[in-house]
This record gives sequence, C-alpha cells and structure tokens, in this order.
Amino acid sequence: MKKVLIVGASSCLGSNLARYLREHYSVYGTWAFHPIRVEEVRGFRMILNDKAPIEGFVDLIKPDAIVYCAAVTDLATCEKDPKLATFVNAHAAAQFANVAARLGARFIYLSSSKVFSGKDGDYSESDIPSPVEHYGQSKLRGEEMVGRFPNAFILRLGTVFALGGLNQRAFLSDLLRRLWKQTPTRIVNDEYRSFVPMEDLSRVVGHLIDAEPSEQRLFHLGSPEKLTHYEFALKVCQIFELNKDCLEPLEGLRFHAPHAVRQPDLHLISNHLDATFFLKPQLAEAGLRTLHAELLNGQQ
Repeated sequence: MKKVLIVGASSCLGSNLARYLREHYSVYGTWAFHPIRVEEVRGFRMILNDKAPIEGFVDLIKPDAIVYCAAVTDLATCEKDPKLATFVNAHAAAQFANVAARLGARFIYLSSSKVFSGKDGDYSESDIPSPVEHYGQSKLRGEEMVGRFPNAFILRLGTVFALGGLNQRAFLSDLLRRLWKQTPTRIVNDEYRSFVPMEDLSRVVGHLIDAEPSEQRLFHLGSPEKLTHYEFALKVCQIFELNKDCLEPLEGLRFHAPHAVRQPDLHLISNHLDATFFLKPQLAEAGLRTLHAELLNGQQ
C-alpha cells in the first residue's frame, strides 16, 4: 500500500482529504496547533518555520506521495505578515517538493483561484495569473518554486466546501449553524466563484497520486457553473430544508472592508482534468446532496 503524507492534515481540507485517502493508502499527516483527529491517520506535530526538520522528517516517513495542504489563507494575516505567508505558502512547500523529488515521490501542491485578479473570470489553465493581494501572490510564488520539480503537480482550487470539525474553519459548517439558528446573515451576491465539493477534490488528488508522469502538471479544479455565495446559500437551504429568510443578499462593496481588494469573478474552468483524466467536476448541488445524505446517515 502506498504511503501518503498530508502536510497540514489538521485543517478542514486536510482532515477531509485524510478521511478519503485512508481507504486507499497508508496516510500520515502533520499538524501545527491542533492534533489530527482522523482514525487510522498517524499525526506528527510540525510548525512550519525555518527551523522545521522537513528533510529529516520526510526521510523518516519515506512517502510515495506528499499532498501539501498547509497554507496561511487568512487575507488579513497575509497582509500583516507577508514573510510568514510566503514562507508557508511557497518556501516550505518547495522544501517538501525537493525532498520528494530526491525520493522519487509524487508531490501535489494545492493552490488557489486567487492567483488571478478576478476581473475577467472563467479562467483556464492557459490564462496568465495576476494576483492582486499577498495571499494570491504567495500561492503563485509557491507554484513557481514547486513547478521546477518534474515530480510535482499543481492543482488550483475554487471554493472547496466540506463540513469542518472542532477547531476547524469551514464556511459551510458556519453557514449551516446560522441557518439552523436563523441568525441574520449578510452574504455577497455579486461575486462569482467555483464551488467544489470535497468529494471531487479527494477524487482528483487520488488520481494525481497514482497518475503516470505527465507533461501536463497544472490543473484547475473548478465547477460547471459559477455561483455567488448567496446563490450557493440558497441551494444549501433547499437541500437541507432550511428557512432562507435570515439571508440578506449584499453587494460586495457594502460587505467587504473599505480597503479590501474585490475579485468579482474567480470562476475556474477545468479543461486539463477532463482532457488528461476524463474527470468532470460535479455541480455544487450534487455535492451538497451527498453531504446531506451523509449527515442523515450519521457518517459526518
């Protein structure tokens, strides 16, 4: 059985990936501040800084693949401490990719639609990135550094939705709590995104772990439709049978802080996934129905 190391496995995205991958691989994970709470996944604490024993740790595990989920994603933190964001989102990723290349292991770097400005939308893999804030800039720098290694795949993500656990930030879980309590919720209705079910991300990562070496190493995981957060929330209400009256649609100009950079359309098109692996992302509604069924069956 292949060994897979997930860097940043205690995050919502990382832990959900670990739950899927453990069914097919022997999974290990790193965590910084909150231990990993996924059965059959062995966790190791590692704070990513210039003293982290990255090379020795990876040599100890000897994984067949590394999935890099670690990231500084909070936009305010990225602007306040750009050095930290660049180290975690780029330099640390490149260190893991370097060791993976030496070991002959696959490396998968999870990037973001925010490497684009959001002015045009419907971005394909051939479009030229143009990030407008430090988070996107640091992720693009990570792509550039990781892309030097022939064993690495880069996967740009839209807005991945999943249910989070204790100490995890997950916008879908927060939205559901607010809907269940009928808490008044202002939500943007003029900025478009790709809403990606965690199920799709897990499936694609599995394909990339087992894929043969390929000249095509940059992929988008987008969605067949583009939605605003308000439109997505309405689908949540419909599928989970919740009252939508607490939702207040709002223009982004009124929602964001005055100094915030707006990105009106970050929708991604997944051309290369379809052409290379015949993988087509599903509609957000299908992913939500799967999550709803899992909740009803007590699987979450």
